Amino acid sequence: MATDNATSDFRRRFDAALDLHRQGLTGRCLLALEDLLRQRPDDLSLRYCFGAIAVQAGDPVAALPHLEAVVAAHRQHIDAAETLARAYVDTEQAARAVQLWRRYLAHSPGLRAHVRLLEALLADGQQDHARREAESLEQHIPGAAPRLAIGTVFHEAGHVEEAVGWYRRALQADPEERHAREHLAAAEYALGRIDEARVLYERLARDFPGDAAIWQALGSLYKEQDDLAGGMSCYQRAMHIKRRMPETDELPLLARDPAQRRTSVHSLTLELEQLEALREAKVKVRGLDSLIDGYREVLDDLRIGPPGEHKRTLTEAQFMLIGRAMHRLVHHEPAERLAGGALNPDVDWAAVETDYQAARPGLVVVDGFLREQAIEALRGYALRSTIWFDYSKAGGYCGSYLNDGFGCPLLMQLAEELRERMPAVLGPHPLTHLWGYIYDATLSGITSHADPAKVNLNFWVTPDDANLDPDSGGLVVWTREAPADWDFQAYNNEPEAIDAFVADSDKVVVPHRRNRVVMFNSSLVHRTDDFRFRPGLMNRRLNMTMLFGHRGRPEAGGTPQPE
Repeated sequence: MATDNATSDFRRRFDAALDLHRQGLTGRCLLALEDLLRQRPDDLSLRYCFGAIAVQAGDPVAALPHLEAVVAAHRQHIDAAETLARAYVDTEQAARAVQLWRRYLAHSPGLRAHVRLLEALLADGQQDHARREAESLEQHIPGAAPRLAIGTVFHEAGHVEEAVGWYRRALQADPEERHAREHLAAAEYALGRIDEARVLYERLARDFPGDAAIWQALGSLYKEQDDLAGGMSCYQRAMHIKRRMPETDELPLLARDPAQRRTSVHSLTLELEQLEALREAKVKVRGLDSLIDGYREVLDDLRIGPPGEHKRTLTEAQFMLIGRAMHRLVHHEPAERLAGGALNPDVDWAAVETDYQAARPGLVVVDGFLREQAIEALRGYALRSTIWFDYSKAGGYCGSYLNDGFGCPLLMQLAEELRERMPAVLGPHPLTHLWGYIYDATLSGITSHADPAKVNLNFWVTPDDANLDPDSGGLVVWTREAPADWDFQAYNNEPEAIDAFVADSDKVVVPHRRNRVVMFNSSLVHRTDDFRFRPGLMNRRLNMTMLFGHRGRPEAGGTPQPE
C-alpha cells in the first residue's frame, strides 16, 4: 500500500509539473522536475521529459546528461535522438550530432533520420558532405517527399538557392505537391524574385482560398511592390479566415488545445469593454449577452486567484464561456476613404517637410494632423473593431498589426496623402509597417526601442480630457541614432542595454495630445512616456504608427522580408 501511495504521489507531482509547462511557467516546471529527479534519478522517462523541456527553454547544457542517458539506453528512441542532436548543435557540438545520426542510421535507416543527418552536417559546416548525402537519399527514396524534405533543410540552413532546386525537383515528381509549391514561393520571395513569387502565391491563393498563411504571404508581397490596397485586402482576408468566431460545436475541440486558451488579464479586460460598447451601440452579435456574462465571470475568477505572470492559460471550462470571442473578429468597424482627404488641409506640409529635413537627426511635431472627420472615424474603427489580437505585451497594452488585419481604407488613404504631400521625405519610401496599440490605464507602455525603417509617424486619437497629466503621456525620443549594424530584433528585446546606450544623449519629451503626430527618424531610440489616463474604453490611450521605407535602403525595392 505504501508503494502505491508513493507512486500516486509521484504521478500527481509529475502531472502538476507538466501543467506548469503548459501554462508557460517553464522555470517552475523544471524546478519541480529536478525535485522528482532527486527522488528517482534513474527514471529515464523523467530524464527525457526534463531534457526536452530544458532544451526548449534554452538550457541545453542542463539537458545533455539526461538526454545522453536516454539515448544510450534506447538507441532507437528517435524523439530523444532528435532532442539530443539539437542540444549538441545549440552547444556548438554539431560534430557530435553528426556522429549520433550516423550511428542511428546504421541500425534504423529512414527518411526522418536521414533528414536530421543533413541538418547536422550543415550545422557543422560540412556542405559538400550534406550535398552528397542529399543526392544519395534521393536515389534511395524516390518521390516528392525526400526532395521536399531536403529542400527544407537547405532552406532553413540559409542555402536558399540550393533549396529552390530541390523544391523544383519535388514538383517534377508531383506538380501538385502543396508544401513544395508553398516553400518554393517563399524561397523565391526571400531571393527577391518578386515576379516569380507573385505568380506562385497567386496560384496558391486560387487553389487554397481558405489558407490564411497564403493570403498573409501574398499581402506582404503586394505591400513590398507598393500595392498597399492589394496588400491590405489580402491581410484582411487572412484575418477573416484565421480570426473568425468559431461555432459553438467547435469550442470543445479548441478548448483541448492549451495554446487556444492562452491570454492575459489586460487583454480580456479590453475585450469585455469592447463587447459592452458593441451592446450599447446596438451592434448585432449572436450570443452577445452571454459572452459578456462569461467574460465577467472569468475575469472575476482570474482576479481573485493567485497572482501569476501576465499571460494566463484558462481552464477548459473558462474557455467554453468566452472562446467564441477571445482574440476573435467579433466586429469590424468600417473607416472608408474621405472625399475631402484625411490630412488637415490647413497644415503647411511643405514646411513640415522642410523642418524635418533641417532637423538633425530628424524629428518634427505637428498638431491638428488630421481632419476632424478622419480622426473620429479612425477612433471609432479602433475602439469598436475587435482586432487587438496581440495580448502578449507585459506592459499591459494590446497590439494590432497590418499583417494580422489592422488597417482600413482611410489609413491607406492617409499613407498615400502623406507621401504625396512630403515627396522628398516620404515619397520614395512605401509604407512598410502599420500598427496600433491600446493601453490599460493602470499599467505601462512600450519600453525603449528603435525601428528598422526610414521614417516613423506616431499619432494619437484619444481626447485630451482622458489624460490626467497633460505634460506627459506621449513619447520620449532620444537624439542618438541606433548604430548602422544594430540587430533590431536582439536590441529591442533588451531595454536595459538600450537605456544604457542612450543614457548620456539628449532626449525630446513630446506630451500626449489628441490629433498630434510625431514624425522622426526611425533609427532614434524611443519609448512610451509615463502616463495617467482615466479608466474605461473611451479613455484608453491609443496610438497608431506608420513606418515608411527600409533602414539601409536608399529607396523602395530590394529583397523583400516576409513578416
